[in-house]
Amino acid sequence: MAINQGEIEVSKKTLLHISEGIYRTEGSSIKELISNAFDAKATKVVINTNYPTFDILTCQDDGVGMTEGEFLRIVQGGIGDSPKSTISQINAGDRPTIGKLGIGILAIAQICRSFTIISHHEESKTGFKGRMVFRTDVDKVAKKKSLEPGDKQKNYEIGTWELEERYEYDSKKKGVLIFTKDLRQSYAKRFRESKAILQAPKNDTPLNFSTLLDYFYINDYRAIKELGPYYELIWELCQLAPLPYFNDTPLREEIKDHITVYPFENAGLHKHGLSFIKAKQAELKAFDFTVIFDDIRLYRGIKLPYPIWRHSHLQQCQFFYFEYDNIVRKRPLKFQAYFFSQECAIKPRDLKGLQIRIKNVGIGLYDATFIKYDKIESPRDNWISGEIYVHEGLESALNIDRDSFNENDEHYFILKQQIHRFLSSKVFPTVSSLQRKRNKEKRIRDAESRVLEMQEELEVLFNEYSEFDVEFRENGQELIVDLDEQTISFPNDILLATFKKRRDFFSTNILEFIEVFRHSLGDNSDVSDGIKKLTSIILG
Repeated sequence: MAINQGEIEVSKKTLLHISEGIYRTEGSSIKELISNAFDAKATKVVINTNYPTFDILTCQDDGVGMTEGEFLRIVQGGIGDSPKSTISQINAGDRPTIGKLGIGILAIAQICRSFTIISHHEESKTGFKGRMVFRTDVDKVAKKKSLEPGDKQKNYEIGTWELEERYEYDSKKKGVLIFTKDLRQSYAKRFRESKAILQAPKNDTPLNFSTLLDYFYINDYRAIKELGPYYELIWELCQLAPLPYFNDTPLREEIKDHITVYPFENAGLHKHGLSFIKAKQAELKAFDFTVIFDDIRLYRGIKLPYPIWRHSHLQQCQFFYFEYDNIVRKRPLKFQAYFFSQECAIKPRDLKGLQIRIKNVGIGLYDATFIKYDKIESPRDNWISGEIYVHEGLESALNIDRDSFNENDEHYFILKQQIHRFLSSKVFPTVSSLQRKRNKEKRIRDAESRVLEMQEELEVLFNEYSEFDVEFRENGQELIVDLDEQTISFPNDILLATFKKRRDFFSTNILEFIEVFRHSLGDNSDVSDGIKKLTSIILG
């Protein structure tokens, strides 16, 4: 029998967002549980999906835990009205406080109808077990209420709660455990039917993160979603959670000597940009925060460039760095950003564009529109990836889902404006210039290669149809035929020339070609065949 029970209440603001669907993906909702654990000073979060049946979901952390009073405050109208927004922005270990509106407890409701929470609170030395059951028609209720004009009701009921048991504090169970077997049918079905899951040996999951990266990068798929919802969920958690990079940096060690500094860039600023990434990695590691998902320790899995080789050479890459620190409407806005460009489309394409991170947490995945950049830069925009780390400001622009922004917010407008200016003045012009340079060099390489092929073909042709030796010279535009010495000399410039010039050259000298073949063979049929092959070689 329950110790206490009642109805789950939410504020009107929260109800309005429920009517729109708070979280867009499973990854976004589970990210909130991870963020809650991060704010609770946890060092480890362990998530289990009971792969491959997906009939249970658990999330356990070793943070400070939740008190019974906090649980009651949340279910009795505290969702969407949390004091988290007034908490100091820095907690233990110099961690920034991520949470703002206290709706993280609703996150798991996106994928289940009910769940149980067990907490052992370190400071109060108390423990409890609670349960939350959501109405099956909560989405409909939310939409209906949000449309009712003049509705002044403060809180709305979206389900029921029970306080089932109280425990003596157990330090070995410190933190919060959330688990559910009451998963939405669509969630379990989608995960079980993922293409990659169906093709994998039974009960076979990647054993480590390196193996997992092979699933993400070394495959025949263009995007992570083609692997199916299960791997898409893991990918999202890797990119959204406050985790360190897998190999200390998103930039591969192999390309460090192949990164081009864009023209007129301050060398010191460029160096500072590379140092910024190292400093960011050190900060992320210092948080001492680990996420284990189905026995896999997660990292931010970014490997740039990919593929590392372009044709037969290491990709030439560009690195751009930008920073901003100013007061906007009496509020500080400070951010740093890097942009990375490679010679071909970013793979997987989920890394194309920019990701905004506030307090190291991803606000949505990569934005392939570059925050709605209004100029057409195709195909170059497929070659660029970057991250924007916001240190101060922009939180006022966050929507309740912490997955998107209010685009009318002044901070968001300024960030967007500054990023677009940098893209249009530095990034895209440099990428375009280097593309033209690479294309020109490729045309020269291709032309030189074609010249060698033509030279070999011409030597074979004249050996077959005449007794003339073929020579090639660097300068000049004329064909030189020496009937006495039986030599024929081609200018290399003509072999490198445009089709029109080669055609004019051939037309001008065709009688001399005929004379060469006739001088050697005296056979009109062979002369005709020789001229046909010569035409094919010179004119293609």
